[in-house]
Amino acid sequence: MFGFMGATDARNRVLADYTRMRNEIEDSLNQTALKLLKGTKLEILLRDKELRQHKNIWQAGEGLVFVHLADTLLKIEGKLCLVLPKGLLSGVSWFLARTLLAEHFHVEYVIVSYEQGQYNFSESTSLSECMVIAKRVETHLESESTKFVILLKKPRTSVESVALSRRIDTEKGNYVEAGGARAFIATTSRKELVDNLDNWGRFVFLPNVKMLEEITEILGGAIRLGKGKVMIPLVKLSEIISSIGVDAHRFIDTFQVVGGPVPGAVRMLKGGEEAQRRTMKTNANAYALPTIERGNAVFEKIGGTLLVPDRIRINTAHVIAMVAGDKLISNIFYVVRLKDESMERIKSLCLWLNTTWGILTVLSSREETHGGFIRLKMSQWKLLPVLDINSLPKDKVKALARVFDEYEDKRLSRIPVQYGGEGKIDKLRLNLDCSFLDVLGLEAEEEDLIRLYREISESLVQWVGK
Repeated sequence: MFGFMGATDARNRVLADYTRMRNEIEDSLNQTALKLLKGTKLEILLRDKELRQHKNIWQAGEGLVFVHLADTLLKIEGKLCLVLPKGLLSGVSWFLARTLLAEHFHVEYVIVSYEQGQYNFSESTSLSECMVIAKRVETHLESESTKFVILLKKPRTSVESVALSRRIDTEKGNYVEAGGARAFIATTSRKELVDNLDNWGRFVFLPNVKMLEEITEILGGAIRLGKGKVMIPLVKLSEIISSIGVDAHRFIDTFQVVGGPVPGAVRMLKGGEEAQRRTMKTNANAYALPTIERGNAVFEKIGGTLLVPDRIRINTAHVIAMVAGDKLISNIFYVVRLKDESMERIKSLCLWLNTTWGILTVLSSREETHGGFIRLKMSQWKLLPVLDINSLPKDKVKALARVFDEYEDKRLSRIPVQYGGEGKIDKLRLNLDCSFLDVLGLEAEEEDLIRLYREISESLVQWVGK
């Protein structure tokens, strides 16, 4: 940024002015968010110190500055039309931008692309982006709704673009096409938009309308298969954990990776290669030496056995969460400690995150950088709805732990392959899900699961390929 300025003094002055402006914008956005969220369940995102990242904008980039600028300059009924990083939909640093849009604008359209390799709209990047069209309003109407447009194939000409736009506006169904361009449409009410300010990505998390309905069921606490249905207790992860490890920067500031078990070193899981993500069971593969006085205290507080990833490449991942044989830390994974910790609860939670329904909740909460390259930051993990292992009967927790034991060292295929991406469903995936549902009291018909897998597979193939 400001790389065109050769003179150091001039650059520093401009940067200082820019920093002051960003701080003023951040304060203004926080006030807007407090006004919108006062008395709602999302107000905690602005009050809770553990979730303070939602109050910061510094990782969002310059796009957020343009959103603020448009807000200050547009007249009532004026239109905001921007191409922004897809992180706008679910990124922690974009949370205040979403509150601004929801408070001052009628968000009319949000457009994303699931055409393989064509996740962008700007010529200057290949990263995942979204298009936002919003109208400045003085007051909101109860009838306001937002159309989320999921492009399966982008228009190639202006004629196709205009024709597709008209169909999006006039067609009553949830699928439109014009020429070679194709798209799904998911319509969301203003209330749903505001209630889910922490994550608009759930409205477009897969290019499949049926899967959007499926995630609504799951997040509502229900698993439905065929004619069967079972209610499951869900809770935000933050409510059942005591800590969630350290990020990569704090790890570097606190520990030094060493070549072996030198005196004072602690066990760690180093790196996140595919070979380390093939089974739900893992073990330490390196050692870390505390480099600050409080290093050992940090390890005692955050070291644990349940690991969840910061970054995931969906077409090479085999499992989401893992359990280590010994207490450790990691420079890539977040180590999760439960408030009421036992190996049975740890195994049960890990199993949930690796069931089809756990994987879908993770995908619906992701921050996408480029296609299948996704991540969940600490705050996103904390807000993730997970199976409430504390409210489950003890016999069910024990039974889920036994299911984990049965599958802990079984090698699942890559996630897209598990669901039939290469033409054949992974039998381990089918058996694991059936065992999980059996514990919860839902007798699953294989044909119903296969139908669900087919929907997931088609969605993943559209998104990341086979």
